[in-house]
Amino acid sequence: MSIRVGLWCGLCLVPTAWAVDPGVLVGRWKGAFSRHGSIQIIDVRLERRGDTVVGHYDIPEMGLFEEPLSEVVVGDSTVSIRLLYGPFDLYFQEGYEQLTALNERWNPPVSLHLKKVAGGLEPQFTSEAVSFTSGGSQLAGTLVRPLSPGPHPALVAIPGSGNQGRTTWEYRSHAYALARQGIAVLLYDKRGVGESEGSLSSADFTTMANDATAALNSLRGRSDVAPGRVGFLGISQGGWVAAIASRLGAEPDFIVFLEGPSVSLEAQELHRVEYSLRAEGYAESAIDSAVSHTRTYFAFVNSPQDWKSLEASTQTSSKAAWAEFVNLPATQDDTDIAWWRQNAYDPAEDLQALSCPVLAVFGEVDPNVPPAENVELMKQYLSRAGVEFEVVIIPGLPHSVTTYQTLLGGEWNWPQHYWVWSRRPTVLDSSMGAWVWERVP
Repeated sequence: MSIRVGLWCGLCLVPTAWAVDPGVLVGRWKGAFSRHGSIQIIDVRLERRGDTVVGHYDIPEMGLFEEPLSEVVVGDSTVSIRLLYGPFDLYFQEGYEQLTALNERWNPPVSLHLKKVAGGLEPQFTSEAVSFTSGGSQLAGTLVRPLSPGPHPALVAIPGSGNQGRTTWEYRSHAYALARQGIAVLLYDKRGVGESEGSLSSADFTTMANDATAALNSLRGRSDVAPGRVGFLGISQGGWVAAIASRLGAEPDFIVFLEGPSVSLEAQELHRVEYSLRAEGYAESAIDSAVSHTRTYFAFVNSPQDWKSLEASTQTSSKAAWAEFVNLPATQDDTDIAWWRQNAYDPAEDLQALSCPVLAVFGEVDPNVPPAENVELMKQYLSRAGVEFEVVIIPGLPHSVTTYQTLLGGEWNWPQHYWVWSRRPTVLDSSMGAWVWERVP
């Protein structure tokens, strides 16, 4: 039995009325979440900023670092915070410098116990704000560097789909993990996201590839970056972008594809629908219906002749239990349809034309880029390219940086059975880090 739980985080920062002395709260608090005895370590830093208390926290096991607390409210006897696992009303244990809380929105509930510790958090990397220009737009980035003296090998982390940027903790986590292994990583806000100029909605794959190339070029010539040791880390959709950038002349010294597809956009979407529904336990008949609707959708995307067929399929599919997993256009001018047409892409030719070493990493239980549909094809294309390559499948990894949470044993029976928290697999980071270092003299 497997139980998967989504993660949730709020967004607001609330002014504080000082009922508890803020001077006591300011500092570093270390402790753990606990669920029926199973723990996950957390490190919290609180500081006073004007009339508010703000803070950041780390959950090292997940690769989550420097994540802002989305809410801090000081009450008469509690300090309420909101973070990845929801809201916690922490009771301040005066005289003992401890904070305790119970989130009963989970069933069984999750407790949180923090103790104040001396000193700050020991730095594990350094960060530098950078910017570069692409297509007339200035894009904002952060270069995360190791503490060890350089020059360092470096990777440009190309974000996946959507409005990802430096505030996306999963995206940032790759830089922190690799910097601890001596590899510098450039993160950047996609155009139109965060502090970057431009428009994301009008950016096609070629535009995104040019942005990635500009990021790569901005690292070349830096004294803290090893010459001839600068590559791409193409994350999910960023893998397609890395392949396109290479064709357009980016000339990376190596490429790491992290859950990057070797199939076309259309095939990848069909796989996502099929494998996601199967992972959720839907019957094969439901999966067949959802895939059939998706094929009808792409028939219209590729040849907009028969809107009535897609319209009828959409009306039927919108009533199905699996409706949220498929595209349901309201009109034939739907913006998503326009996006699919604008970005129709198959990486086959670009992958076969690569001229640098490649590491392709896949997640064993990834429903978006299933290994069964992508691994052998990736091997074929890279073999034809004649480049040095390695393919790695990370056990238990979905299309994410962390494994699923699950109840080991299927019942609450501590200590024989226990809750397994989401975690970033150590083999993921060691595989990428070791592979890059093997290419550095």
